[in-house]
Formats: sequence, C-alpha cells, structure tokens
Amino acid sequence: MSKLECVLVAILLVLVAVLGVLLVPRFLSGDENGAFTVTVSGTYTNTFDSGDIFYEFSESYTYEQKQLTFTDTNQLIIQSGSGDAMKVVSFSIPVTVASGTYGLTTGVDLSRLPVGSTVPGDLYTAAFYAPGGNAYIAAVNGQITFTKAGDTISGSFWFDASTYDALSGQVGPESVRVEGTFTDVPLKR
Repeated sequence: MSKLECVLVAILLVLVAVLGVLLVPRFLSGDENGAFTVTVSGTYTNTFDSGDIFYEFSESYTYEQKQLTFTDTNQLIIQSGSGDAMKVVSFSIPVTVASGTYGLTTGVDLSRLPVGSTVPGDLYTAAFYAPGGNAYIAAVNGQITFTKAGDTISGSFWFDASTYDALSGQVGPESVRVEGTFTDVPLKR
C-alpha cells in the first residue's frame, strides 16, 4: 500500500470508531434495561409495558443561552412507541435518592427564570408526554416510591398532571393520572 492509501485507511477507521460511539444508544435493551408498567387514564387513556426505560445522570448545562445553572440530577425516562405514536413518562430525581416515598411536583418553568438562576436539583418532578404533542407537565401532584435505590432502582409511582398553555402561562383543562412500576433499572453515567 502506498503512504496515501495507509493514511486514508487510518482516517476511515477513525471515522468508523467515532460514528460507532455517536450511534450507540444511551440505554440498554432487553432484560438488562429493567422492566416497567404504565397505565394512563383521564383525557388520554393507555397502558404500556414495552419500550425503553433508562435512568441517566444529567450534568449541568445551559438552557436556550440563558446561562442558567443546573445542579446534577438523575432522569428516569420510560418511553414506548416511536415517532408520532411515542409516549414518554419522565422524572427528575436528586442524585442522592434513597429508598422511601417522595412527593412529585411540577418541574421548574425554565422560560420564566431570570438569567443566572440556579435550577433546583433537589426536587422530585414528573411529566407525561402523549402522542400528538400533548404535554401533561402542569399541576403535577403525586408520589414516587423507591423500594431499591443506588446504581439500580426499583419502585412505583402515581401522579396527576394537566396540560400547560405556554402562551397564556395557564394550566390547561386536559388532565391525566399516570400510575406504574419500574424494576431493576440501572443508572447510566
């Protein structure tokens, strides 16, 4: 092989390695991923127990160039379906979670925080995103119980949530109750 061919092969190998790292999913699949059940009732009704579940550490970052400070949190994400049919249940959980029962609340409205604010990291928040774009992120009230905590978590949850109209800043009329369980979900860092 000529020197040019060797350089091209080396560049190709580096590109394949970089693409492989970028394309690997951030969560595990199958039994290594844990298990879950979710039942949604109210304005939107559905039950799902297949899809992806992951528990991921989130470091601080900037939101829409507002230079907000995010404290470290964990995100528990349960999703089923894809594209327009995707359903997602999302929780923000403090890094220092221990076994026990905790109240769930509405997440912080980042668009209303002043520049330079620190977003609280010690809250337990929940949200449900239904197919078609309805986000049940307001007036959240519920509980999450951890029967196992640490690098692997198990437990159950329930919460009530309503839609939110960002233009008016008002809670919408549509609401849901979301209930479910999660078992042996590993933390990803």
